[in-house]
Amino acid sequence: AWENDGRRTDDLTWQRIELAMGEGTTRLATRLAEPLGKQDRAVVDLWTRVHRSPEQITRGKLPEHSKTGLVVAHAIRRMSSKNIDKAISTWQNISSQRTFSESDSSLAWKYIGLSLARNHQAEAYAWLKRIPAHLADAQVMEWKIRTAIRQGDWYLIISMAAGMVLRGFASVPEFSSLAWGCFWSTNSSAAGAEDAHSSMDASDTRTRLVFMLNLLPVLWTMPFGVGEVAKHPGQQ
Repeated sequence: AWENDGRRTDDLTWQRIELAMGEGTTRLATRLAEPLGKQDRAVVDLWTRVHRSPEQITRGKLPEHSKTGLVVAHAIRRMSSKNIDKAISTWQNISSQRTFSESDSSLAWKYIGLSLARNHQAEAYAWLKRIPAHLADAQVMEWKIRTAIRQGDWYLIISMAAGMVLRGFASVPEFSSLAWGCFWSTNSSAAGAEDAHSSMDASDTRTRLVFMLNLLPVLWTMPFGVGEVAKHPGQQ
């Protein structure tokens, strides 16, 4: 109805196309693109082809278009679920040849980082840390916590607590609950492991996490504690 009642604009059309591609409904995306110009339709055509065969993003010259970064990120997303090494090398090759926006780059980093994190790869930490706080959604924040706990980066955990509370993702108690959930998920294999060293590492991590989470509410309410520093980053 929105297409026929005079509300259709190119911006609104692109929003609908992005939603359609995010859900993998390529036919809908193609139909939505019909009123757009030739260059726009060509980008949507590439997008739908990349969805079916992400390797196509490396074939031929990429179009000079504002949505090209989204198409590349979509290809990386599709590759990451099947062949993470190929996804990483493809992103590194393409991003070395052209500059992408912070937003589009963050999407690629997100897809690579989440794929690595779900497979308990240490490299996930480096990819997820690249995503700036203002572009990190709740899913990225959760996996950042998981990888930070695994890496023992307590400063990052406190920083993420500040970010999540300030952005309304969670209260301090909710963050503590999330962190504990991440801890038990992260260390579930260690809990039943025969390796005494793994058990000791899990115990040490648990002790540190208890201390940090108990301290967090205090830091948050102190003058220029975690909460105030997060609100006034230039006054440290």
